Amino acid sequence: MKLQLKDLMIGDWVQLNGKPMQVSRIDLYSVNAKPAFCCGSPHIWSYNNDFKPIPLTQEILEKNGWSEDYDEETGSVSHHFPEDTDFKLEIYSEGKTVLWTINCYEYEIIRFSYVHELQHALKLCKIEKTIII
Repeated sequence: MKLQLKDLMIGDWVQLNGKPMQVSRIDLYSVNAKPAFCCGSPHIWSYNNDFKPIPLTQEILEKNGWSEDYDEETGSVSHHFPEDTDFKLEIYSEGKTVLWTINCYEYEIIRFSYVHELQHALKLCKIEKTIII
């Protein structure tokens, strides 16, 4: 998946050559007159580099305090956010892709596969959580 500026916001986690970095600036009028984003300091710009999304894994969820729950009756796995019992992540696969869904408040289901998409889902659900990679 190629990251596009429209899919990102400041603070999102992305990776460059396998190294996690956070978006630190979004510039609609960059040097090459195209919208761009950068990470780190000194700035590493998207128009010169190939940033990729970071796949959301169970290890990242656990590092950030989610607990796994296994339902023996249905065989499903879900993860609960420790500070908010109304926010639930469920995992399922669609072909070879692992997708996560959330159920929270007024947002029934949001599907995603990457850390920056989880960051957006948390924001939509009005949950302030800094993600640790």
